[in-house]
Amino acid sequence: MIDPTSWDSRMRKVVFTGSLALFVPFLTFGQGFGQGIAKLKKTVTLERKLPAAVQLPGSTFAVKATAPNPQYRDVAEKLRQMVETELVRFNSQLSPNQDAPDSIITLTVSNFNVPPPVATFDPYGGTICGGK
Repeated sequence: MIDPTSWDSRMRKVVFTGSLALFVPFLTFGQGFGQGIAKLKKTVTLERKLPAAVQLPGSTFAVKATAPNPQYRDVAEKLRQMVETELVRFNSQLSPNQDAPDSIITLTVSNFNVPPPVATFDPYGGTICGGK
């Protein structure tokens, strides 16, 4: 039987503890803990842009929106503003120009329906009208 106080047993404990102290920090680099001596951290920047769905000729455009029914004219104007904003937002080379555009986008609002409000129940406050 090995005596736990013998010199060999103590030496094995020291070697085992020393090897753990040396190798555990190297094992944690893969999980992203710490920078370490060699600073194995790298930075990668990915820049991805999807191609445009439609190519407009030139760099200026105009959006014209009409509504045959006078009831929908405000909807047509709002839609015109939204289309113009979205085009400029995703393509910095385009600019709106109502006077001399390279491209004209024509929109016609023929019908517009607002769905009726749906009553929902809020368990904390009661019935709410118009919620989703």
